[in-house]
Order: sequence, then C-alpha cells, then structure tokens
Amino acid sequence: MKNTAIYSFFRHIAYNLAKIAVSHMHMSNLIFASHKVFRRHRMLVVLTYHRVIDRSETNEFYTNYDRGLDYRIFENHIIALKKHFKLVSLEEFIEIASSPNGPKEHTALLTFDDADSNLHDYVTPILQKHNAPSIVMAPIVNVGEQTQLWHVRISNILKSATQENWETMQIKTAPLSQKVTQVLLDHELPPAQARRPVALEINKACDHISHETIDKIVNLWESIVQPTNHIPIRSTNWDELKQLQDDGIDVESHTISHRKLTTLTDDEIMYELIQSKNILEDKLNKNIYSVAYPQGYYNEAICRMTEQAGYKIGFTTKRHICTTPIKGLDLMRIPRIGMNGETVSEVELFLSKLCMMSTLYGASMSERRAV
Repeated sequence: MKNTAIYSFFRHIAYNLAKIAVSHMHMSNLIFASHKVFRRHRMLVVLTYHRVIDRSETNEFYTNYDRGLDYRIFENHIIALKKHFKLVSLEEFIEIASSPNGPKEHTALLTFDDADSNLHDYVTPILQKHNAPSIVMAPIVNVGEQTQLWHVRISNILKSATQENWETMQIKTAPLSQKVTQVLLDHELPPAQARRPVALEINKACDHISHETIDKIVNLWESIVQPTNHIPIRSTNWDELKQLQDDGIDVESHTISHRKLTTLTDDEIMYELIQSKNILEDKLNKNIYSVAYPQGYYNEAICRMTEQAGYKIGFTTKRHICTTPIKGLDLMRIPRIGMNGETVSEVELFLSKLCMMSTLYGASMSERRAV
C-alpha cells in the first residue's frame, strides 16, 4: 500500500511537471536532458502496437483491437518519437540492452504483435518515410490462414446475434464458464450498433479462462449464430511476411498457437517456443532471436524455457522502461509500453511524462501479466 501511494504521488508530480514543461513552456528537450543528469543514463524503451489502419473504415467495430490505431495518428507517434529517441533494430537493441554502458541516447524499439495483414499498406510506408526500423511478432497458426483470433471471432458473433441466439447462448454456455455466462445474463442484447460494452465485458471474462475453454465457447456460439459479414481482420501470409522482411520490418516469433503459455504444460510450452522459431527460420531463411509472449502471460519457468529454446529476448507486456544492463534471465522478460496520444504534442506529453516518471521514480511503471 505504501509503495502504491508513493508511486501515485510521483506519477501525479511527473504528469503535472511534464504538462507544464511541454504544454506551456515548450521545454520537452529539457525534460529528456535532465534524465541524463539525475539518472546518469539515457532511456531504453520497447513500444508495442497491434493493428494500424484507416479508422474511418473501422469506427463501428466493437473493440479497440478491432478498430485499430489510425495510420495518421501512428505517424504522429513516429514524428514525436524521432524528436527525442533513436529508433533501433532488434540486433541493435540486444547489443545496447546488454551493454554495461547503456544507450548513448534515448533509444526505442518498435514492435507489432499478431502480424496484421494491413501492416504493408499502413505501417511500411510510414516507417520507410521516417527511416524507422521495427519488428513484427507472427503467430504461426494464423499465418496464411483465414482463421481469426478468438476475440475477433467474438466480435463477428455479436454483430450477427439475434435475441433468440442470445437466449440460447445464455443457456448453453453455463456448463463451460460461469464467468462468461454471468456476462450474458447481466445484459439484454442491445442493438447491433450498441454492443461494444458487451463485447468488452465478454473479452475481459474470457481473458481469465483457458484457451481450450474459450475455443469451446466460441465454437458453440458460432454454431448457434452462424455469423456472416465477418470483420476483415486476418494475419499476413508467408509471401506478405517475406515482403515485410524485405521492406526492413524484422519478423520474429509470437509462438505457434497464440495461447497463453501459463495455461500449458512444459512440453506444450517448449513446442510453442521451439517450433515457431524453427518454422520462421525455415520459411524466411533468417535467424529468429525473440519471442513475444501471447497476451503477455509468462512466469519464471517460461523465461527459463525461452532461454533454453535458443531465444536471446523474450517480450512481455509489463509497463516498464528498460533498466540497463540487462543480463541473464531478465533478457527473457523485456518490458514493453503502449503509446498514448493522437497529436504530436499529445505524444510528446506522454513521452515527457514517461521520462519524468523515470527521473523521479526509476524504471518501474506497473506490473502486468507476471504470474
């Protein structure tokens, strides 16, 4: 409780100082320079993205993942980042992270989870325009397939569900998950355009059950609703992944099945880690150095298995900046931060707040998904 209060206090101070400096005094450069003075090193961060899209085409979709980040906002992120950070490749990041001297300037690595098929249309041109390297994490099961991630399939179901479907779902889901059933029972089925809150609650409930149970629920619902007019979200195929690689976006692993690793046996975890690495290396004719843990779920044993499987880096969803040098098993639990802000000035404010927090409080922002 005491640590939480201290963190909240410093977060409040950091936000207000950053807001004054950036919004009123235009002194963001001073904030980043002060980090070196007080912390004696530059910041090293990994940033995480998923879908980048034209939001005018997706605003009616239910979840933030489905809607994606507008490509114009994404370019504002890159513009703001490049004012204060050097954007590096994965190999450069590994070298800097393990160096006893740390980064010589504020440094960031861009990562894109799930290998969305729109990367080539909306991300590649912006990255090439700004000379920004990045990596994309590919889940093998979806590459080249029309299969969709479970939460996208739920959105498809909700788009097409009728009241009769809803009542049948309430009854037949009960033996599979009380948590998900309760969400269904707590809601009357709203009109199609107002189903976003229900979709978010269902996804939150599913986030706490096993992938096998989620699969059973989603398969059941699809058999009841028989959804049509699916949301046009899919992963890249192998040719598209090769093109991303040729365009300077490094392809890395997001396991085989995109299942939460903490729900699997040791043998299943090693299969996910080793086979995804082997398949990507064979298909793309390159070395695979990193893996992003699906949905951020990992533990100490998974870190050890990741190291044993031959990876140099494992990415989590813990919201930290990196503290260098990173050694041993800590290389298998690299934190990543999601970006905030739409305009360049809003993104600068977010980055300045991040820098101020690090200056005042250290690297830690919050703990997530370590179980």
